[in-house]
Amino acid sequence: MRSDILNAVVSEEAAIGWLQDRGLIPLFMTCECEKKCKVVTRNELRCYRCPRSSCRKVYSFRYGTCFEKSKINFRNNIFLMYYWSLLTPVSTTVEVTSLSKCTVIDRYNFFRSICAHYFIDHPVRLGGPGRVVEIGQSMFGEARYRKGRQQVGHWVLGGIERGGGDCFLIEIADRTAETLLPIIAEYVLPETTVISDDATLHKIVDSLGMQHYTVQHKIGFVDPETGAHSQTIKSLWSRVKGMMRRLSVANTSRDLFATYLPEYMWRKKFAGDKVFDIFLEHIKKRYPLQLPS
Repeated sequence: MRSDILNAVVSEEAAIGWLQDRGLIPLFMTCECEKKCKVVTRNELRCYRCPRSSCRKVYSFRYGTCFEKSKINFRNNIFLMYYWSLLTPVSTTVEVTSLSKCTVIDRYNFFRSICAHYFIDHPVRLGGPGRVVEIGQSMFGEARYRKGRQQVGHWVLGGIERGGGDCFLIEIADRTAETLLPIIAEYVLPETTVISDDATLHKIVDSLGMQHYTVQHKIGFVDPETGAHSQTIKSLWSRVKGMMRRLSVANTSRDLFATYLPEYMWRKKFAGDKVFDIFLEHIKKRYPLQLPS
């Protein structure tokens, strides 16, 4: 673990100072009566209290922050943010922190929402004139029977731009043109050269003003006439499924499964030694500190 993280979690007071330095909890609080609050301790917890005798309103250090709905202390919140950024499975984090499985899952779900909101604010748009995007569909998970009913896995439509490496991953309810066309139109720019191993996508891509090459695997991995291949998208599927296996989520519910797709997109975009610091910055932007009004 990084030395600055170790220093941050030696005590709750150190954790508070570390989070304040990074703009995740406020350095001070001004009461709604416009009086600057004082830091006090109540029930062994630090909080802000208005000194005005006619007010005396108390504010949690969590007020207006990303921790407002969290019931665990700041030390453990730092642990969870750090372990999540390292792609640590829930079971391992539970063992290391001694927190309950439900608590870890709840915070991990919250962290994935940060990833999803990043792409709401920064929509993915792949390709354009002279650029190549590989697209395809893949099944995640497998058919299972639960309570006498068959549950199938999850179909995902994905695309990745050659060279840049940006990608999109969207769970789809079905594989009809009516479902696929608006998704491709949203994520792939006009005049893009699109390559896939799915002939059914040909008409869809044509209708969007894109050039489409279909890879036929029976004649080899690289089409000898066009040079087209779909190895980039196949590599993407392999890496995404590897993450899903590591986290044991390929057969989870549809709503929950879909949240892991923007997580992978986010991790791919920001992979590297600074991923934890980038994650903190994205939390800060998503949850700017709110003072009482």
